[in-house]
Order: sequence, then structure tokens, then C-alpha cells
Amino acid sequence: MPKILIEAAACGKPIITTNHPGCRDAIENGVTGFLVPQRNVESIVKYINILIQSPQECIKMAESIGNRLPESYKTKCRETIEQALQEVAQCK
Repeated sequence: MPKILIEAAACGKPIITTNHPGCRDAIENGVTGFLVPQRNVESIVKYINILIQSPQECIKMAESIGNRLPESYKTKCRETIEQALQEVAQCK
């Protein structure tokens, strides 16, 4: 399973990923994100638009995916991302 999908889940983000072994195992299609065919830009755009146009659906998926990971992992992931963002901000 790609680490970036686990990190997105830990941050409570709905996931749009390809219907490919490993990737498809990271989500429950329609519940925690969406599966799209490989190399299908139109499908990716479609699901991005669904999440943009339906904030409630986005929140519902974010809550569903966040509930699937241990709290300790979510906390560590958020701390790592916050630290990285602070380091980037200091470089300006």
C-alpha cells in the first residue's frame, strides 16, 4: 500500500486513487474515497469536482477514513507534516 495514501488517511483526507493492487486496498470506494481507472484523467476530474461541489460528502469521507487508523499514527503524521510546513515557512 503506498505510504502517501496512508498519510492522507491519517490527515483525514478523502482519497482519489487508481483501481490498482495496493492502492485499492487503501480505501473503501464511495465511503472513504474514490477509485478511478488507471490513466483516466476524466475520472479524476469528475471525482475532484464531486468533492469540491459537495463539502458535506467530503467531510463525511474524511471522518470515515480518519476512523480507520490508530490515533497514535494520525497524531504522529500530523506532527510530521506541521514540522515540515514550519521548516518550509522559515525558508522564505
